[in-house]
Amino acid sequence: MTHPIYARYDKPIVMIGFGSIGRGSLPLILRHIDSPRDKFVIISPDDYGRRIAESENIGFKKLALTRDNYRAILTPLLSGGGFLVNVSVEVSSIDLTELCRELGALYIDTCIEPWPGGYTDPKKSLPQRSNYALREEALSHRQPGSTAVLAHGANPGLVSHLIKRAMTLLAKDLHHPTAMPTSGEGWATLSRDMGIKGVHIAERCHYAYHPCNDAILSLHELQGNPYRQQSKFRPMNEEIVDGTDELGVLLYGHAKNAFWYGSQLSIHEARRLAPYQNATALQVTSAVVAGMAWAIAHPQMGIVEAEEMDHEFILNLMKPYLGTLAGNYTSWTPLEERGDLFPEDLDCADAWQFKNVIVR
Repeated sequence: MTHPIYARYDKPIVMIGFGSIGRGSLPLILRHIDSPRDKFVIISPDDYGRRIAESENIGFKKLALTRDNYRAILTPLLSGGGFLVNVSVEVSSIDLTELCRELGALYIDTCIEPWPGGYTDPKKSLPQRSNYALREEALSHRQPGSTAVLAHGANPGLVSHLIKRAMTLLAKDLHHPTAMPTSGEGWATLSRDMGIKGVHIAERCHYAYHPCNDAILSLHELQGNPYRQQSKFRPMNEEIVDGTDELGVLLYGHAKNAFWYGSQLSIHEARRLAPYQNATALQVTSAVVAGMAWAIAHPQMGIVEAEEMDHEFILNLMKPYLGTLAGNYTSWTPLEERGDLFPEDLDCADAWQFKNVIVR
């Protein structure tokens, strides 16, 4: 089977990290980015994926990047430019984007990460350890230079593009005439004019996944051992026997009440579409390769987020890997069956007011 080429790139590609997202991203990059394999290298702190890399004739270095060595390791690999694909954990996204700007290299990650201890440093307040603080710090480093795409996974990442697609579909159904917005302000204005009161990014258990009973048990053991990781652990992928990841956005409060739009992807379809995948991973890995193609086409944008990218460009490239892209309306509201068991402070005149949906 032949696959379309999304972009051509003749400079080095360096991937940091080779866990489930790295292993799943590799075959998609090799399918859709026309780039020489002898310039592709993977850096990982363990040998877990070495066999996969070597089977694809991709260089593999067993190294753990730290504050002290990341410049010495990456500079020779990217000194003439290149593309740094960061799918690791506990390697500072901010430091990597700064280095890539200095070297004229492109950059993408799926999550803004700090160095080890960034989430647990007791010297910092809880707000300073949050994802919000990491994002604000990363954006404060904006300046002209090579493109660095931040947090372009499934959530954040894909969901921003789904929101824009959902808004255009809703506008059509509401017979709301509008040109395609070209700025954040334009999208906000469209949302206001259509009466959208809020957007809920909806996965199973809201934002969290619903693991199997044995996985839940291991989490209870971790909690009971003051969050000191068990001495033995193993990643699971092939052991997954069934399941579907439904990742979407719920636009609510407008004249048609609420509209959900998103990807419905089963584990079986994910495995059929590409190797080394599960349903959750494929919604991320396809965002990685689509984001890479966008960055190659727009190489001098500096630091960008999903909201600043062409959502139709991204979704068109990701579509083959998203299973069913479905849109559904619902008549449900947060007032349904509320107040039956105990009195609540609700706004019964406007079902979608924030006080009706906040979890106290």
